[in-house]
Amino acid sequence: MTDAKSLRPLIIVGAARSGTNVLRDALVSLPGFGTWPCDEINPLWRHGNAGHPSDELTAAHATPEVSAYLRGAFRRAQARFVGTGLDGVLVEKTCATSLRVAFVKAVFPEARFIQIVRDGRDAVVSARERWTSGMSLSYIARKARFVPASDLPRYGARFVAGRIKQLVSGERRLSSWGPRFNGMDAWVRSGSVLRVCGKQWSECVDASSQALSELGPFDSIRIRYEDFVAEPRHELGRLAEWLTDGASAASWRLDARVPEVDLDAAAALIRDGSVSRWAERLSADEVGALEHLIRPTMERTGYAWTR
Repeated sequence: MTDAKSLRPLIIVGAARSGTNVLRDALVSLPGFGTWPCDEINPLWRHGNAGHPSDELTAAHATPEVSAYLRGAFRRAQARFVGTGLDGVLVEKTCATSLRVAFVKAVFPEARFIQIVRDGRDAVVSARERWTSGMSLSYIARKARFVPASDLPRYGARFVAGRIKQLVSGERRLSSWGPRFNGMDAWVRSGSVLRVCGKQWSECVDASSQALSELGPFDSIRIRYEDFVAEPRHELGRLAEWLTDGASAASWRLDARVPEVDLDAAAALIRDGSVSRWAERLSADEVGALEHLIRPTMERTGYAWTR
């Protein structure tokens, strides 16, 4: 079996707090799907480019050495976590991938992508809470298991420095959280957490939407968070069809239809999430401050701007 045939990477692309976790968890509950036993693997993606100031990696960053490292890591993960050998699907969800789709495609030409989008106001409200939250040691430990050993000192020092800055910050916010777009540090220094979250969300959605539009018609599909939590069975069925019957021109597809009973079970895991929570959590002034940052992106992805 060739290397291309042995890998079936299914990459979830979404801005932070856009439903990427719930989508991943539903997918990996299906037989033949698996993922890493941690939330995200950004340090793994960044290996060989860890010194780059942002997560905006391009195809040029996919050097032969970087590509070989990542392909080896994914092959091992597929064998270890999918559980059905070379016929399974390895699902990966790291929000920073929104900023580096071309890089991922250069490393994994066979990759297929699911983009999940959400009302930017709800995503921003949720992200703001994360910028000022703590972090459990167990959460850190789960992610640290998959940090390349040579990069551990860099990430350890960055974590300690970030927590110190949070303690002395007037807003008790982190110095950095979530996908790092170009110029993010200047935004953090000069703007409120709310504005940083708005800029972060729009950069991620715009970058991923543009990059995915340049791929083949069977390489990517988009779903809306609001539709997914309202009608999970319908949306999971649509994804399953895309991965089977509608994928004849894709680099890989499922070997058989996903059984209806498994789709039903996966859908039962999903609860109607925090839809339109922004209306309660954002003041009129805050909505106004966000408008020029996120409204154009929202409208490009099919969301109406309302007050």
